[in-house]
Amino acid sequence: MIKKWFFPIIVLFFLAAGIAGSNSINSYPELDIRNDENLMFFPSYCFYDKNSNTYHIRFHAWVYEPEVSSKKRKILISAISSILDLDEEQIAESLFEKRAAYLLYDNESRKWVSAGYGGEPYNLGVTDATGHTERELVMPPEIFARGLPEGTNLKEFKKAESWVTFKALTVHNRDRVFEGRAKYIPPDGVMIVSDIDDTIKITEVNDKKKLMENTFLKPYIPVEGMSGVYSLWESEGASFVYLSASPWQLYEPLTEFLADENFPEGVMQMKVFDLPSGVKTIFDSPEKVKLPALKKLMKSFPQKKFILIGDSGEKDPEIYGKIASQYKDRIAWILIRNVNNESSDSKRIKSALGSYPAERFRLFKDSSELYFLNMKEIR
Repeated sequence: MIKKWFFPIIVLFFLAAGIAGSNSINSYPELDIRNDENLMFFPSYCFYDKNSNTYHIRFHAWVYEPEVSSKKRKILISAISSILDLDEEQIAESLFEKRAAYLLYDNESRKWVSAGYGGEPYNLGVTDATGHTERELVMPPEIFARGLPEGTNLKEFKKAESWVTFKALTVHNRDRVFEGRAKYIPPDGVMIVSDIDDTIKITEVNDKKKLMENTFLKPYIPVEGMSGVYSLWESEGASFVYLSASPWQLYEPLTEFLADENFPEGVMQMKVFDLPSGVKTIFDSPEKVKLPALKKLMKSFPQKKFILIGDSGEKDPEIYGKIASQYKDRIAWILIRNVNNESSDSKRIKSALGSYPAERFRLFKDSSELYFLNMKEIR
């Protein structure tokens, strides 16, 4: 009879061996990423589980081929022009070419991905039809510590935010190195989960025409004063996760926007999008992205207090209300930017929040209304 403890050992063996990687302790795994393809490790997060005394690293990889297909470009232009009532010449005068390029990539499915961490290769799975693969690796402290800078005191390390890094190579060109990182976030304290569109960036999501203009044609514009509030909260010890229903293909321009506008560096959670499924999927309900992401955060950080920030334009009150109904004591505040003259005692808001305490909910129009919060006072 096979002992129950045998299966976890076998699983750990295969993870450490790395189906797609090299077994040399001093080498990085070599992947079948061809010269016309690319691998991106989206920055993810890492956490410590007190109950099991283990460290968890979340990995998220995307394999794609940069594509300048005139056919795909025409499909995208046709969809946008039909919504905006613009011709191709008008679109060409905008930021379209730069932004659209991110959506014209060909997603590469059935690609094995692995990453080297602490001198060992770890299998991260095979990409799906959208070119993505995600995996969470669990490590005891002594294994996790191997990936940290030499001389790191693990007891001190786990008290503050820091980045851990990992790499992979390609068998086709050893000069190509794919680097990734995961942000270690301590188990205690306050986490800010912030929407992006119409919460910290003007997007006008409820108007499809303006949404497309602000996404593909115009420079990104910040909501006035929000970066200052967020920076203050960061200085008081808050961690940040940006939760958006925008497609992962827009990760780079959005992170550039956050950096340019001096928002705190944080982890991103976004939507998997595939152009063949249609541009209209950009308008899909944000619940499909936000609810699963929020539940994962709640599970990963059971000791943290959360502040959920969004806007009244879409479904943020309803999404946050659902989370609060399950994790009420852990949701310190729900803050909603009022973009459509909502009322805190409206039927919609009362229905969305259910039994969540009204004194811990606030509608705001101006960022100055948020300075009453002090992260150090939240327990």
